[in-house]
This record gives sequence, C-alpha cells and structure tokens, in this order.
Amino acid sequence: MPHATRRYRVPNSRQRDFSRLVIQTCERFGRPKAPVIIMSAGWASLKEMSIDQSAEEFVAKLPVAALVYDHRSWGSSDTAVGQPKREIIPSIQLSDMRDTITYAQRLPNIDATKVALWGSFYSRGHVLQVTAIDKRVKAVINQAPMVSGWETLLRLVRSDLIPGINTMFTGDRLPRAAGQASTTVPVSNQNPLVPSSLPSAEAFAFYSEWESKLEGSNPQVNYLHPSGLKSRTALEYSSFYCRKIRIQKPSKDIHEFHKKLPGYKPTPLWSLDNIAAELGIKHIFLKDESERVGLPSFKILGASWGTFIAVASKLQLPHTISLDDLAASAKTASITLFAATDGNHGRAVAYMARILAVPCYIYVPKALDTGTRSFISEEGANIVESSTYDIAVQEAAEAAKREEGAILIQDTAFNGYEKIPEQIVQGYSTMLMEIENQLHNKCGQVDLVICPVGVGSLAKAVVENFKAQTFPPKVVSVEPDTAACLYQSLRQGHAVDIRTSDTIMNGMNCGTLSSISWPSLHDNVDISLSISDHEAHLAVQDLKKQNISSGPCGAAGLAALRLLAKEFREQSGLTENSTVVLINTEASRTYPEPWDVSVDDPVVLTQILTRIESTNPSLSVADGTGETAIANYIEAWLQHRDIETHRLETSPGRPSIVGVAHGLKDKKSLMINGHIDTVSLSNYGSDPIAGNLEQRNGRDVVLGRGCLDMKAGVAAGMTALARAKQQSSIGTVILAAVADEEDSSRGTQDLIAAGWRADGAIVPEPTNLSMAVAHKGFVWVEIEIQGFAAHGSRADLGVDAILQAAKFILALQSYAETLPEDNVLGKGTMHCGQIKGGDEPSTYPAVCTVVVELRTVSGQTSEGIIKGIREVLAGLSKSDKRFNYAEPRLLLSRAPHRLSPEHPFALAAIAAAESVVGRKISPETFPAWTDAALLGESGTPAVVWGPAGEGLHAEVEYVDVESIRQTEAMMTLLIEDFCKQRIDSD
Repeated sequence: MPHATRRYRVPNSRQRDFSRLVIQTCERFGRPKAPVIIMSAGWASLKEMSIDQSAEEFVAKLPVAALVYDHRSWGSSDTAVGQPKREIIPSIQLSDMRDTITYAQRLPNIDATKVALWGSFYSRGHVLQVTAIDKRVKAVINQAPMVSGWETLLRLVRSDLIPGINTMFTGDRLPRAAGQASTTVPVSNQNPLVPSSLPSAEAFAFYSEWESKLEGSNPQVNYLHPSGLKSRTALEYSSFYCRKIRIQKPSKDIHEFHKKLPGYKPTPLWSLDNIAAELGIKHIFLKDESERVGLPSFKILGASWGTFIAVASKLQLPHTISLDDLAASAKTASITLFAATDGNHGRAVAYMARILAVPCYIYVPKALDTGTRSFISEEGANIVESSTYDIAVQEAAEAAKREEGAILIQDTAFNGYEKIPEQIVQGYSTMLMEIENQLHNKCGQVDLVICPVGVGSLAKAVVENFKAQTFPPKVVSVEPDTAACLYQSLRQGHAVDIRTSDTIMNGMNCGTLSSISWPSLHDNVDISLSISDHEAHLAVQDLKKQNISSGPCGAAGLAALRLLAKEFREQSGLTENSTVVLINTEASRTYPEPWDVSVDDPVVLTQILTRIESTNPSLSVADGTGETAIANYIEAWLQHRDIETHRLETSPGRPSIVGVAHGLKDKKSLMINGHIDTVSLSNYGSDPIAGNLEQRNGRDVVLGRGCLDMKAGVAAGMTALARAKQQSSIGTVILAAVADEEDSSRGTQDLIAAGWRADGAIVPEPTNLSMAVAHKGFVWVEIEIQGFAAHGSRADLGVDAILQAAKFILALQSYAETLPEDNVLGKGTMHCGQIKGGDEPSTYPAVCTVVVELRTVSGQTSEGIIKGIREVLAGLSKSDKRFNYAEPRLLLSRAPHRLSPEHPFALAAIAAAESVVGRKISPETFPAWTDAALLGESGTPAVVWGPAGEGLHAEVEYVDVESIRQTEAMMTLLIEDFCKQRIDSD
C-alpha cells in the first residue's frame, strides 16, 4: 500500500464537507423554485436561539425558502477528528457560510441565482465579508452591521479588563504554538473579574437562559477558544477587504489592441473527449496557447499590453496611439526595456522591443537552457545571467532604476511596483474572453478550472474572470512539487517566499508570489495542489497523442486533473457530469526526461538512485559529476510527499538534502544519515550506472556503482521516513542525504554546523546486516621528499627523489609495527595511498610526494602521528646527507567511533535488527570509517547497519534485494520503538 502523502490543500478550510454542518431547510413544498435566505447565529450562539423562529417567519410571509445552520464545531454540527470543539475561528465560519451557499444551490426547490444572507450580532460581519467576495450572493439582510469584532469587544467590555483579555489571548496562543491543548473559557460570567468572552451580567443572563433550555442537546455552549476573536486581522470586515477582491470586467480596448498585433487570431479550444471518457468526466476543454502571434506561449498577451501601456504612459501619450507611432516616439525618447524571465515572458518582452525598435535587456537564471536563451536572443534582446529567477527579477529592477529611459516590464509585482504587473494581468483577459465565447455553444456550466501558477499573474486573471460568473466554478491551482509557493503560502495563511529547486516546469519555478496576485488567490482558489516533473512529463506525452504541442508547464493542468480524478475525486467534486477547463500555456520544447518520484519501493528506488551518477569530484584524478543531480531527485521525492526539506550547499555543486518528519517534542528523535556520493566509475566494468536487476549466487541483486555503497541504504531511509510521516505518536525523524563522505565528509560537517542533532542515528552503510557500534578513524598525511633535478646522464649532480621516497616507504613498514592496539578496534594500520613524482624518464625527479593513510584506534592523535613520521624522516636524513624532505602536512583527520553496546539507543537498534533478521545480533566493529564518528562527536549516538552485497569500490558492485527490504524494515521498527520513547525515559 502506498505511503505517500500528496500535496493537496483546500484554502481557508473550504472542504465542501457538508457532513460537518447540520443545515435545516425551511420551505413550502409544492412551490416552484424559490429564492433562499441563508441564516447563521451570532457569537457563541446556536440556530435554536430564535434563528429558526425567524426563518419560519420569513417563509410564512414571503415567497422564499430559508436555511439555518450551526457553524462547524458548534451545536449539532461536527468538526474534524482531533480538532477542538466550540471554537470561534472566523475564517472557518466564513468558509462554512460559503459551503452552505453551495449546498443551497444544489437543492431541487431552490432558485440558485437568488441567494440572500442574513446576519445577526457576530454573524453580521460575516455576511458582509462573504457578500464582498462571493458573487453568488444577491442580497443582504443585516441588523446593525458589526464590521470589527475587536472594536465591538472594546465597546462591550470595561476598558480596565482589556489588558486581561489580551493576556488571555497570549496565554492561549503560546500553548497552541507548542502543540499543546488550547485554553477554554466560559462564554459569559456575571462576575466581570472571572475570565470569559463576554464579562457582563446581561450576557450571562442571556446565555444562561438558553443553556437551561438546550441542556443535554448542546452542553458545550458554555465554552469557546479565545484566540479566535483576534485571528485573521482582528476580524476586520471593513472596506479594505471589499476593495481588495472587487472584480472588474476588463476593458474591451485590450482585446481590440491584441487584434492589431501581427498574426493575431483566437487560439483553439480543443475537446479532449478520449481523456474525459477515461477519467469519467463529461467534458475536458483545453485552451491551446502553444502558438500566439508567432510565439509559443500566452505570455505575449500580458507582455504586449503591459509594454504598450507602460511606454505610452511614460511618454505621456494617449492609449489610443498606434504601435507604429508609439515606436517612433519610443525611439526618439531612448526607451529601453528590462525584464527578468525563466522563459516565455522574456521572449515576449523582447518581441515587443523588436516591434517598437528599442533596446532590451532580459535577465535570466543561470539554469535556463541554451535553447530558450537562443529564442530570446533571436528577438534582438541582450541576455544578462543571474543566479536564480528571483535574483534575476531584483537585478533587472535595479538596472532599470539606474538607466534613464528604462522601463521594467515584469509580471511579478512587489512593493512599489504594481501598475505594470496589473496591466500584464489585464492583458490575459483576451484569452479568457476567447474561452468564454468558445464555450458558449459547447457546454453549459463549467465546474472546474485548473490553472498553472508561477508568480500567480495568470492565475489572478483566471480567478477574477471565472469567479465573477453567476455560477462560478471551482478554481484549482497547480504548481511543481519543488516550487509550490502558493501551496505553502496558503498553508501558512500569508504570502511566503520559498526556496525552490530544479524543475522541468521552469516557467513555474518561482519562489515569490506577485504581491498583487496573492489576495485574489488566497480568497478565490478552491484547491491548491502540486505535481512532480514526471507527472508533467507524462501529461506532455498524453497531449502529444492528441496532436497537441505542449511543454511541461502547459501540460501541468492535465497532470493535476489526473491527480484529482485518481486521488481527490470526491473532494474536488468531479462527477460524470463535470466540465473541466485546462490551459495549455506553452508549446513543446526540449527538456531532460525526469525520473519518477512516485516510487515507494526501496528496491526500485535503489535502481533509480544508482542510475543517477553522483561520483565524487574531489576524490580521485577522474573528474566526478558531484551530487547535484541526485540531491535534486531526493529533494523532489521528499517534496512530492509533502515532507519538509532543507538544502545544505556550502560548496557549489556539493549539496546535501535534509528531510524532516516532525513529531512530538517530548518523544525521542532519530536521524538516518546516508551519503549520496560514490567513488569513480573509472575502474568499473561495463555499464557502471545501469541499476539493473539481475541474479548473483541465486539471489536477486541490483548492480551498479554506488548501489551498495550506499544508495540502497539511502533508499531504505527515504521510504522509512515517508512511513514515519504517517505516524502521529512518535518523535521527529530526520533523513540526511549527505555529500562527500567518500572524501572529506563535508556533507555531514555541513549538517552538524547547521545544528542538526538527534537522540540517535543510524548510518546505513553496507554491513551485511550486522550491527556495528565502533570503527577506526583515519589520518591522511602528505610527505614531500626532495631530490635535485638534473639530466639523466649526470648522476654526479642529480638526486632521485623517487628512490629516496622508496627508502622512506620501506622505513614506514617498521614504523607501522609500532602502532598501538585497542581491545575493541584492534591494531592501528598504515598504508601508502598515493605517490607522485617525476617529469620524464631522462630527468632526475626533483620532488616525490607520498600520501599515507593511517587507520587509527583510541588514543592516537594526528599530532602524535605527525611526530612519529617526522622521526622516521629525521632518521633517514641523519644516515643519508642527500635525503631531504619538507615538513609533513596533515591533509585530513577523522576520529574513531565507539558507542557502548549497552547504550539505550544501541540496545533499541539491536532489538529492531534481531526482529527483522530472526537471529541474535552481536555488536561488531565496522572495518571502514563512516560519518557515524562525526555524529558521535557532535553528541548524536550512532550505529551502523545496512544491506548486504559485494564489490565496494571494485570492478562490479551489487546489493542484495532482500537485504534492502530488511534494512527498511529494521529502520521502520526502530522508528516505531525508539521514537515512541519519552526523552526522559533513559
């Protein structure tokens, strides 16, 4: 059974789950469809508190129906499992009111076009806000509107009691932030000095009367959670909120302007009948923007209008001016256009610069492919490279400020820069107008619109268009897993900047939402989800079979629809009668085919990781690729499951990935630490990164460099972490997929320097399913033996540094015999790892460099080892006056690792291992050094346990399939046992 949790979010808690609301309908049967009045109770009140009587009165005297309901978690309405009862959270209550509208519109005897809201006391503010943002509401019945909960409280409560109420709020929010239970207080108390939400005798009398009437059916009426009063900007239902989301129909001038662009014609709206039938949906319509006035994207619609208005405004020319006249004026005024792009927007701005015959500078992220750069350059633009897209936006804006006559044409709005992005958004209205006209004769009601999101400009245009309709459809946003900025902002409740990572959906690889887009998206997006690169790639192939040219961004909507139909059908409201609209935002383009991140099987995951080369570039003479590609995959795999990720990259191209499944703070935490780099492919046989599944000695194995050392262990750790995320009663589990262990362990050093610690760690190096609690350390020392260069014929002058080095190496053999021995780790050892010297055969070598490695035991220090080598060198120099050397240089030193077998973590690890392998496990010493030593030094107890196989650093390397599954099983058991223990249980 899959254990992946997909990124799926319904903003503002609008789950459309009517089972959580008890709604009573009041109507006269036999009457034709009637208008409906939706009525909700006030502060801490229930529908039985006279609201139902008012509904009966309306129905008796007017030709209407009425619906009354209790908000979620109040009265007989339910709340989500594990969520607090009797909670006043305005955002949830507003959501409930909108859900009730949807419910009412589906009733057979209701006229869905005639919906009114009725508010009383606290709900008076609710109905104003919902009316402002929900175009389905046609009338409001409101008694003495209350537009600010906080201001009303100040009027109702004695001023000297306000500080105490503020303290009460703080006292509730701090425990909540720590994951503890919330505070509860009575709704009212006749003693104003006793904490309550309404400390007055009149309020106490009112609620006490109703409590006695409703006792037994609603005993929870006395309590509420006080933090609700000040949530969501102090309940400010003022004109600010109404202005923020007011939707205006775009001017027809925009469409007329676009008609004058060379080659303009409406783009097609295709019906994807085959895919609709496959998904069990009535209609899927796809607006195809793969070719718009000769460019491969819809972006020209916004860029052209935004540029036209910006240039005309800067030159103080009327907006009715022709493009030819504008071009003449722009050239005279030395206008220059600036923009930042990750693809199509920059090309569109460059297109407009060419039409206007003005210079253009397009800032692009370093990762932008050469093909896209070429297309931009072909439009005549100058390309400036920046590190990332968000940095490109900043640098383009700064450059535009410095140059006279410069205009920044950017679809990303930020503080102080909103007008041009707003014009760009309006430019997209031409496409939406075309969709409306094309749908007119093809279908009736649209139920779902799916829109890709980058900075959110197109999505803003989409929600403001479709939500203005009489029967607004649900709007679904889709983003890359690795750049889900809107998703994370909706989760946090405010716009946030995020760190993004590599994606083939580069037009959506944005870490910052446009400031003008966030309010509209927050209030109008019904479902937010993210998809993987692989899902986008499959959707590209789907559309190709339909003879539709599309890139990963353009196909993202179809990928999202497949996800909704498969995993979230009920939540999204998809049925066999649904009509869905998708937008293909770009034409086909080249991109690297992505790996599948949906894989949950650790064996298949081992195969994928093996196929991603990650050879260490600093380890050997052969150039290595570094860990970027495999780190990108692991990060995408984790983000696909909504697992928190962190990227540590103190050295460019050498990233480490940290995945975190947060748990209970009073329970023990566990780290799984595995390296993602491998040794060189140079000494491997054929097809070193095949990752094939074959047999060796009658057992299934995965072959390829790094499969055993140690990608199988990392794969097992990834799937174990995903399982841990599903558990609610354990501590935090951390996966550290670290770089550079094969050389200097900079990945784990970065990890420790960043402050990552745990109560225990498992390092899944290939131990053949043995449990190691100790291993030797190592020291690398470089010694330069100095000769004297001379012609090969001048033995009288030359001193052969290589032969002198040979004397040194022979002397080291005697030194090695003196190395100490440890009762657990055994005897210290030494060998010569590298020797370099000589230029050509006919010259006496002047220098020979020897690198020696010592495997150390307890008590050995790098200082002591350097001293011992120095004494060897001094002895040779004393016996041979021609023997010269430089001071020995310490290259790297790593301490031994040793954890007591009786340590509580070691005992827990041994117990988990024994349960999996079905035999007694005796703690052992691991022959190689591991990052467990660094973890132990930093205070994290660590054991080494991992799969079985053969061929470490050898010509053929393989890992046993069954041992991969056993490694994952051991980790899962260890998490379930160790991470359920309280921190103070030792």
